[in-house]
Amino acid sequence: MALLMSQTQTGGSSLPFNMAIFVSAFLPHSLDCGTITWTRSTVDNKLLGTHIHGRSCGTLCDEHGWEVDSRTSTEFEMVTAHQDTLDFPVELMLRYSPDTDKTQINIPSVHVRGRKEPYDFVNDRMMRFFDAATSREMTHRGGHHFPRFHEELVEFAEMVIEAAHMI
Repeated sequence: MALLMSQTQTGGSSLPFNMAIFVSAFLPHSLDCGTITWTRSTVDNKLLGTHIHGRSCGTLCDEHGWEVDSRTSTEFEMVTAHQDTLDFPVELMLRYSPDTDKTQINIPSVHVRGRKEPYDFVNDRMMRFFDAATSREMTHRGGHHFPRFHEELVEFAEMVIEAAHMI
């Protein structure tokens, strides 16, 4: 997904993919928006985020509340949860977010996730990068895996075939 986003944004001649299938997918990391370096304050142990600009940040990467920014909040929560076992500083890439990036990927796509998905960062936000006319979405009754019940597997296969016919 990150390769698709990068090539779309940089005006690549043609995408190397004709269609995409995503299972339990989450917002991809950006190859162009720099990094956030998390450090721990020596005064109150509070986590502090500092942005290092990348090739295509613009004003969207000005210093602000990285703890709640949709491109960094998931990582902030993970770093917070595991800060006692991490070696600081921790440097992480920003994620693409449909809240700040209006890139549209115009290839047929299938997006599948489980109703019992254990990770809250796996959601339907990534679908917003794809053309609604050529995107298909399915929620199966499982968790973080491919559909495994026969009728759901058949539905998934039919969606893939439908997407392939749009190429």
